[in-house]
Amino acid sequence: MSEMEQSKELTRNLAMVQINSKSPGLAIVLVLIFGGLGFFYVSIMGGIVAFFLEIILWVIIFITFGIGIVLLPFYHVLLAIAAIIWVKRYNKSLLAKALK
Repeated sequence: MSEMEQSKELTRNLAMVQINSKSPGLAIVLVLIFGGLGFFYVSIMGGIVAFFLEIILWVIIFITFGIGIVLLPFYHVLLAIAAIIWVKRYNKSLLAKALK
């Protein structure tokens, strides 16, 4: 393969990475607004786990007659931090695949 063809291939791969990459900002917004459901943007399996943890948290809130609601903002902030980490890791892996 000539150098020109390699350059075109790399440009095409990097364009695909740009198209398929995920936005950390959007991940934060979705998680802060929708909690576990917003985590589905980051990862399907992670979204399932986060959603079930949120259901458990809501059960705790119900059992404690609303006192457990103080845990909800902390949970959403932890999810937002996890979302940033997972999205950055996902984007890095996309870039690594494109550069191979």
